[in-house]
Amino acid sequence: MKREAQALLLVLVGAFAIRLGWTDEHLIYVRDWVRWPLIAAGLVLLALAAGLVFSPHGDTEPAPRTAWLLFAPFVVLLLVSPPPLGADFAERSAGTPYRDPGRAVLGLRPLPAGDPVPLAVGDFYVRARYDAGASLIGRRVELTGFVSEDPEGRWYVTRFEIACCAADAIAVRVRVDGADAAPARDTWVRVTGTWVDGSGVARRSGSPAVEADAVEEIEMPRNPYE
Repeated sequence: MKREAQALLLVLVGAFAIRLGWTDEHLIYVRDWVRWPLIAAGLVLLALAAGLVFSPHGDTEPAPRTAWLLFAPFVVLLLVSPPPLGADFAERSAGTPYRDPGRAVLGLRPLPAGDPVPLAVGDFYVRARYDAGASLIGRRVELTGFVSEDPEGRWYVTRFEIACCAADAIAVRVRVDGADAAPARDTWVRVTGTWVDGSGVARRSGSPAVEADAVEEIEMPRNPYE
């Protein structure tokens, strides 16, 4: 592959990395702290591309035509932004064990004052399943997530938790009871309500549940993952 083609490929990859880091689009793939490493990596790739173009060395051996297919994924990704993980993957991965519940319980803190209390879906899940709901009794909470369903027609406020990137995502969901009708799958909602006493506690069947007194459809938040 000629140096110019190699440089163009590096420019495409570098531009993609910089665009991911410069915008919030990187949050579809990785945690927020990866923003600056992405930008730095993109700048390094652009510098390498410039080095190839202005290098005095001759061209490398011709590459097969199929090598040009390397350009396709980056051209597509530069033009089209894929959506974050949603209801389809959450429903197919339902039942995946929670990541390190012991550590999650040790990290629990007393709920702050206020009514309702905004909680991450994963925080609510851990408090209900692994702490027997001790901190949830008598408290109204506010959960934000997207709608997923199960084969029995029940619906859930759902969120993905990631350790470093979307490749290691696990779905965490809380069943919503008491609402008149389920919003459409993948709709982002804010659910306000109280923990259904005993639901989801370890060694019992079923998911943690919230008895909803309000369900509001909202826009997807800046960061779709927890």
